[in-house]
Amino acid sequence: MIYELNEEIELTLNKYYSCFDDDWVQIVEDLELETIQKQLFELQNKKDELIEWILQNRANSIAKSNSLENEIKRLTELKVIIDKKIEKADNFIDFIIKKDYKDKPMVIWNWQVSYTKSSRTIIDDETKIPKKFKRYIPKQIIPASYVIDKNILKKELKDKEIKWVHIENILTLKIK
Repeated sequence: MIYELNEEIELTLNKYYSCFDDDWVQIVEDLELETIQKQLFELQNKKDELIEWILQNRANSIAKSNSLENEIKRLTELKVIIDKKIEKADNFIDFIIKKDYKDKPMVIWNWQVSYTKSSRTIIDDETKIPKKFKRYIPKQIIPASYVIDKNILKKELKDKEIKWVHIENILTLKIK
């Protein structure tokens, strides 16, 4: 603590504060609250100490809050740096491994390096999309509009070639 606090005042005020929830709604019986209020009244002779304690406690809380805020900021910045290192390592591993990858996981010391295959539908010319590939979205979500249903497009592409759309195969690095 930054300030020395009178223990008697601290205990009594903490008891008083615990009689209420965060919205200052009473959560204890009236008798219990009255007992604590009497204890506070008896501390009236120590009014200056009471106010000083509240001010000191407030200052301590502000100092703790600022300290935590600074630590959160420091840790967030550190996480960003570490995440970038991981991303760079993954990109480098991907660059080296992908050209020699033969659809089988590669074991390198304690790690297994492989790729997951996926695909995505790429629309080359949106003006040529027939209505059967569009899905109506009601006005409740966004202003009423149509969106392209890429799942229907993907199924259609399996059966025949469509000039205004293509499927792009993707290999995603996986390290265990």
